[in-house]
Amino acid sequence: MSNKSHISARLSLQRAFLTHVTRSLRSVSLSVSADQFDLSIQFIYDDTRTDDELELPSIVAAEVAGDWPDPARVTETILTVPAAESMTHLDWLVYHRCEDGWGNGRC
Repeated sequence: MSNKSHISARLSLQRAFLTHVTRSLRSVSLSVSADQFDLSIQFIYDDTRTDDELELPSIVAAEVAGDWPDPARVTETILTVPAAESMTHLDWLVYHRCEDGWGNGRC
């Protein structure tokens, strides 16, 4: 896949979830298939997430699908991983919550 396609996919995802970041969202990552028709988005929430928050990934995926040329397929995966546990991401990390206590507890 071209670098331009990866950049377009990452920018589209960042724009789509800008107003959909909640306190319990730990990370968002993305992978794009070699033919550029399959985009996978992974959302990882901590164990404080609510059922309402679990509706947000489908909204984000729909916005990304609207940016991508047909016949793109955008799928989202939602995982719950408690904050103390490590996470595994897809190819491109687009968002990661600060969890290491950096900055005198500002995170």
